[in-house]
Amino acid sequence: MKWANPHYVVSSTIPSCNRKAKVKSPYNYIFFLFHCAVVFPVTNCSRTDQRFGVINSILSLISIVITIAEIGATGYILNETVFKSDYLDPVDLSLIIMYVVTILHRCMLILKLEKMKRIALLLDRFETCNKSSRSGFAFLVVVAVLSQMILQLYTFFKKRDRLDMSPIKIEIDFGHQYHNGAPLFYNGSMLLFGKLPIIAFNFYYIAASNNLRRIILNFSAELTSGQVQNYETLRQSFGSIRSAVELTDKEIGIFVFLAIMYDFCVMLLALYVFLQSFALDDLYGRLIVYFHAFIAFSVLILMTWAASKVAEASNEVSSSAWNMPERKGNSISSQQRLIMYLEKETHLTLWGITPMKRSFIFGVVGAIFTYILMIYTL
Repeated sequence: MKWANPHYVVSSTIPSCNRKAKVKSPYNYIFFLFHCAVVFPVTNCSRTDQRFGVINSILSLISIVITIAEIGATGYILNETVFKSDYLDPVDLSLIIMYVVTILHRCMLILKLEKMKRIALLLDRFETCNKSSRSGFAFLVVVAVLSQMILQLYTFFKKRDRLDMSPIKIEIDFGHQYHNGAPLFYNGSMLLFGKLPIIAFNFYYIAASNNLRRIILNFSAELTSGQVQNYETLRQSFGSIRSAVELTDKEIGIFVFLAIMYDFCVMLLALYVFLQSFALDDLYGRLIVYFHAFIAFSVLILMTWAASKVAEASNEVSSSAWNMPERKGNSISSQQRLIMYLEKETHLTLWGITPMKRSFIFGVVGAIFTYILMIYTL
């Protein structure tokens, strides 16, 4: 991208709502997963087109109805199991948090999905992914979804007379006449309407972080190039990039917080199974719990690693600013003003709580395992 040309100074505001605008790879795969989970935005992007407006309204209504049904079903099951128990142990508490986080995540997606699409369009204005990264990302998405489907098929072929909300403690006896139909229906609905939206967002966050990193690195490379550039135009260009990072962080930061809470609960359940193996006699059931924990831990590391790369790319811009070649027609004061502006760090945050840096990876992993052990010993 020729940052010196004012024509290429990209607006950092969210693009206007446009039905004809199509997101590019890998976002098209991610939004396909959202739609497979029946997650549609409540906002109408097709006010000028009555036909698409009606279709969008119907899909939004279906998404809201499914969300309400999920809230009711989860509330009923928790009331019949956890809330009627005389003692609420940490594992039961973690399960409650998981279901609450899943519902909150889905509700927030319905409200913000359209903005997430428009953010993807905004990032496409700056930079386009190469074909190799697109295909690799698509393969990663397919593997993650297929692994979840295989686990559900295992539940189907393994005959059970009980509905297992988790492989550990909470269960409702439906009688022998239901066989494994009830577990399949509930676990399938949890995968489709609960887990799949979280999986899709995790990939969305990784893709957005990777795009922002490449955009900043492209700008850093342009600083040290031998082309004659105007310092004021460079400052405006990086200002657009910084605004895009802040806008992305503002809109999707809450989802990162919810995803970490969900992963925390999954790893707590896995630790319980590992330390109390008698709680789950089925070997394959324990392996499924461990697999879920491994996926949750891997995705958490990948998300935080991708977000930390944005801050590292920003630091590289600061270093490149001091190595800019001298350019005729630019005053010393303009150069100093540009360097001071570029030295201000740009980073993603955990819902505005703390910056997502490389040290955050070790901090959050250490905190998760510390609190898991602390809660387990209660």
